[in-house]
Amino acid sequence: MKRYERLKVAREAKGLKKSHFAKAIGVQPPTITEWERGDTVSPSTNNVMNICRVLNITPEWLMGDQGNGAARTQTYFGPSEKIARAVALMEACPDYELDQILGIIETLSTKARTKPQDLVT
Repeated sequence: MKRYERLKVAREAKGLKKSHFAKAIGVQPPTITEWERGDTVSPSTNNVMNICRVLNITPEWLMGDQGNGAARTQTYFGPSEKIARAVALMEACPDYELDQILGIIETLSTKARTKPQDLVT
């Protein structure tokens, strides 16, 4: 995945319109269009940092220096790395496997929680 494609994927994953995204990072909306089409040079370092802050992505991923695009397209942006890893793994699963995974998660979420140390007798 190319830089400009990564930018568009990340912006759309956040549900941001170009105009709102442009305002958040301090550029004009046509600039976003140019970046996402690959019609212009890469954003400045300052703009890259603003883009990453707003989209909660890393500069390495955006600029294509880390991983292949599909594996680094992150749709979970919360504080838990374990959840982010689980989401990334699930994104590669076919629907029938996702149905099974969701069933397991739903079953686990309705059970009473017991800490492992409480199980020792």
